Amino acid sequence: MGERRYLILLSFLVLFLPGKAWAQCGGIMEPGFQFLTSSRGCAPYTVNLETRYLSSVPGTVYYADWGDGSPVETFTQTNATDVIMTHMYPNSSIDCGYDLTIDASNACNPKGSVVPIVTQVIVWTNDVISINPQVFRVTGIVFHELPERTANLVGYNGFTV
Repeated sequence: MGERRYLILLSFLVLFLPGKAWAQCGGIMEPGFQFLTSSRGCAPYTVNLETRYLSSVPGTVYYADWGDGSPVETFTQTNATDVIMTHMYPNSSIDCGYDLTIDASNACNPKGSVVPIVTQVIVWTNDVISINPQVFRVTGIVFHELPERTANLVGYNGFTV
């Protein structure tokens, strides 16, 4: 009688608990996303995107490194389908292309075990145009600034204007 109870308990553990644990984490996640706004815009620019990870479940945590030096943000999935992420890129004269990296984790997929999403967001800035070089080139033509504030245009084959 004792062996039979032991076999029934062991069968229950083997057959039913792994399925319950697997159902809580959804299996191995496959990354995906879609932009809800364009991935390109003028600063300051707010980008919105939606995660589309296969096999993600409520409780899945997403980590977004926006590539602009701001701290990594975390977003927790509360429904059965996705998470909407929002980030505002400020007007910066340093860079206009940002590498956005999204990682995810849950009960079955620890952070770093899922292939991260890497995509680029382009944010055009409100630049102030200022040209004051000593020498600059425009398609093969060289311009030199002279002390008398006149320009000497040197073209191909030594032709001078």
